[in-house]
Amino acid sequence: MPDDQLAPSVARARGRLSRADFLRGAGLGAIALTSSAVLAACGGQDSGGSSAASTSAGTSTGGGAAAADVRGTVTFFGWDVADTSAGLGKGFAAAADAWSGEHPGASVRFDGVPFDKFVASATTRARAGKLGDLVEMLPGVNHASIFPALVATAPSDWGPLADELSGWSAGVIDPADPNQVAGVPIGAQGVVWYYNKALFRRAGLDPEAPPRTWAEFTAAARALKARGITPIGMSGVDSNLAWWAWSAFSPQAFPTVEDVLKVRTGDIPLDDPRFLRTLEPLKQTFDEGWWNDDFKDVRFTDVEAAFTRGKVAMVPGLITSAMNWAVWDDKLGKDAYGVFAAPLIDGFDRQGQFFNPTLIYGIPQRASNPDASRSYVEYLASADGQTILLREAGQFPNRRDVDVEAVSGSRGAQQISDIVAELGGVDVAQNQFTAAAQGAALQKLTTAITGGDLEGFLKGLQQQQAQG
Repeated sequence: MPDDQLAPSVARARGRLSRADFLRGAGLGAIALTSSAVLAACGGQDSGGSSAASTSAGTSTGGGAAAADVRGTVTFFGWDVADTSAGLGKGFAAAADAWSGEHPGASVRFDGVPFDKFVASATTRARAGKLGDLVEMLPGVNHASIFPALVATAPSDWGPLADELSGWSAGVIDPADPNQVAGVPIGAQGVVWYYNKALFRRAGLDPEAPPRTWAEFTAAARALKARGITPIGMSGVDSNLAWWAWSAFSPQAFPTVEDVLKVRTGDIPLDDPRFLRTLEPLKQTFDEGWWNDDFKDVRFTDVEAAFTRGKVAMVPGLITSAMNWAVWDDKLGKDAYGVFAAPLIDGFDRQGQFFNPTLIYGIPQRASNPDASRSYVEYLASADGQTILLREAGQFPNRRDVDVEAVSGSRGAQQISDIVAELGGVDVAQNQFTAAAQGAALQKLTTAITGGDLEGFLKGLQQQQAQG
């Protein structure tokens, strides 16, 4: 039986590794660990040998095709859809069921590959004309090799979504023309700090008043250590927690879209003093002995477990996917932890918050069913679609009209929403690192922090960036 007949509206392609699985094994920062050959530019795409579709995703500015015109199968190529029984795959499947209920003549066929094989597979498929009708991508330059095969659009081409969604800049194709994007941003990722309220209380700290400045953070960490409590959880086998902590601080140095894109163009090199200033607080956390003693021997998943057992007081963590509020709700208790934005470092005047789309969705230039693809993307991006993704998969929305606490039932998730409402959100500068620079950073970041040669580390990253 063909995959697209496995269910009335959704064909559930089978695979072994979702993005959430990969996060747990290799870490968010590993998204760019691919060879330079794999990252070679793609050519145009031809689905099934057909000619270019007469209606591209960018030609309609009135909100998509009429319901009567939305029919046929949308082939959705990505990695989260390799498993539609859990995680984002489950959310996509539920959204597809709801969408096809509104468009009885339309369905979604999920075509999933393991996450660590995605870039190589996408490049090969683009050259062979087999990208399908809709492509899942990470924000920033992570999947820029796919951009040439996609229809470039302006946010305004997507009607009301232009104003309803945040994070359009995460899909910018060329910083010289920031109005042209590779796809629609949906969901939200980012880094916040989580803390254990009981451990704060034991150290004489107010469990409802987390630190907002570096001075307050320092005082809290010292108070925790004085009571024999490990202040911060870090992982040395991987550099994920250090990477996430750094990503939490960098929006203070690069608080605007323009700043972030200048990292991609090279106008802001990776050895810029501002990068150094966002790393120095992490060096202090190590120098003062605030990390868990066994950090060299543990992965971030071990620290995740330690935090749920009350063995460490504070951890940098994600908003979506892993090491996040959904994990703490389930394993620690919904009222047992709190959330705070990275404390304001001395010398910066804006706290900032890393908050960018979880994913962007592009339509290939020669998609066989662009109208239906557009319609499904619009549904995923809608309040109804993002409500489904939050409820079924824990994906944070990137629109303001989804009631996060009511849908998720999570006080922690609502605290994150409140932080974003107060501070705004910006894509993180590290998303503009090339594959080589990001790979080098992940391999050497923890060593750079604990060894103390931060300037040498950044100079090495800049060399990788320049070569990329």
